[in-house]
Amino acid sequence: MKQSSPLLSAILSAKPALSVVSGLLLGSGWFLPQFWIIWVALVPLIIAVKKAENLKDVLLLTTLTGVVSGVMQHWWIISAVQRYTGVESASGYLGLLLFTLFSCFWLFVAFGSFHLAVKKRFSAANSSVLLSVLLFALIYFLTDFLRIHLFPGLVWDKLTLVSYPAMSIYAMQAAPVIGSLGVGIIIAGVNYLVAEAFASRNVKFALIAGAVFLVNLGYGWAVIEIGGGHRTSGSGPKVAIITGNVAAETKWEEQGNEIITRMLGLVEDANREQPDLMIWPETALPWTYLEDDEILLEISRLTDRYPTQHIIGYLTESSSENQVYNSAYLIDSDAATLGRYDKIRLLDFAEKTSSLGGFLQRGESGASYPFLPGKQIQTLRTTSGNARVMICNESLLPWYFHAPDTDAEFLVNMSNNAWFDQDRLRLDFHVQLAAYRALEYRKDMIVSSNRGVSGFINRYGITVSTSQSESPELLTSHINPNPKKTPFARFPLLMPILAVLAIAVLLKTK
Repeated sequence: MKQSSPLLSAILSAKPALSVVSGLLLGSGWFLPQFWIIWVALVPLIIAVKKAENLKDVLLLTTLTGVVSGVMQHWWIISAVQRYTGVESASGYLGLLLFTLFSCFWLFVAFGSFHLAVKKRFSAANSSVLLSVLLFALIYFLTDFLRIHLFPGLVWDKLTLVSYPAMSIYAMQAAPVIGSLGVGIIIAGVNYLVAEAFASRNVKFALIAGAVFLVNLGYGWAVIEIGGGHRTSGSGPKVAIITGNVAAETKWEEQGNEIITRMLGLVEDANREQPDLMIWPETALPWTYLEDDEILLEISRLTDRYPTQHIIGYLTESSSENQVYNSAYLIDSDAATLGRYDKIRLLDFAEKTSSLGGFLQRGESGASYPFLPGKQIQTLRTTSGNARVMICNESLLPWYFHAPDTDAEFLVNMSNNAWFDQDRLRLDFHVQLAAYRALEYRKDMIVSSNRGVSGFINRYGITVSTSQSESPELLTSHINPNPKKTPFARFPLLMPILAVLAIAVLLKTK
């Protein structure tokens, strides 16, 4: 161990400043997305918390980090709420405050739990450092798991370590085994090792951190480059994505006929390429479904030369007055309805009718509907294979919420991202998390997004082709349906269970 300079000692002892630096690093991904940042973003906060004398200190330090990172990560809510509601109000600022405080709370849960555990069981001796690394990583993992499991509708705050912008797809290739959140264990562990290297002035821990980082990336590189992850061409079913890319401010009463004409034109263009399946965006037809809808009959007429099926976003009337489901319908080439999936994981503050709902109400830019959650997973059995549909934010949630017993062979994500107003980083973020679902399932993902990024993602999480446009657009590609299940898909709760057991064992270690 070497003696450090007085300047370094002064920096490492400035706990509030260290917390702010962590906040800046965590929030910087939305402005300067760099893959390496998340692997060291928690380092300053870990150093500060290791010097904390009590929980009050931990609360102060994590609050500083949470406020800085929370404001940087959630600033977009202000403008998005204004576009969603159609009016300027204080709701966006209130949302920014709420989700920033939410970020502070979960940071405190993770670091406060670790602080108590370390103070209770571990000494500062080097012999316990590696145990501390494992304990911290597992506690952080469980915190992220609880954060998502307890509040699945708060996708506005699903900013886990692995959801950091510009995350390398090489780093995520362990997801089919341990899940995307499980990869966060590796990232948290590397952060702690680097922090320990600075705190103890011991290069050994930095070398261990570097080795873990390189092994993880090396494994991912081997899976993709040697295992064939970049071989994107396939001979499977041909799929077309058609998106009208309708602006959030559009008034359907005035422009609906024009929009439908454009969409039907896309159907006609797609039909020339003879796709087996066409995927429309979420609520592509923003009215309630009717079996004899004239639009469906016209679609059938346009595609009568080739047996193309459609998955179309619709609203579905419920038995409850003035309440609807956000649905995806499987429509056969003769306009017959073959299946339906109703969105289950509704957005808090925007779609739910519970006590958390009603916070955001649509203004003149569109009708306001109180949504009902779907009752169960419904696989859509297309002629191209069994499709597991995820509507909008459902693709942001890990496998735990996607029915491990499903017989899906490929995945579909339908969304309406017009509220982001061409914020490319947010749009890329949505596709990035959709790619994690493709990884966890090891199944191809088709993303059809109004005003968002649409495209095809293969089972390795690699984008085969994507596009984002303000004009109506048509994309086509072949997919490779895969009926096999990954280890994580078979045992989605194994990692949380093992984490709890491991923490129990570590807390008994003296």
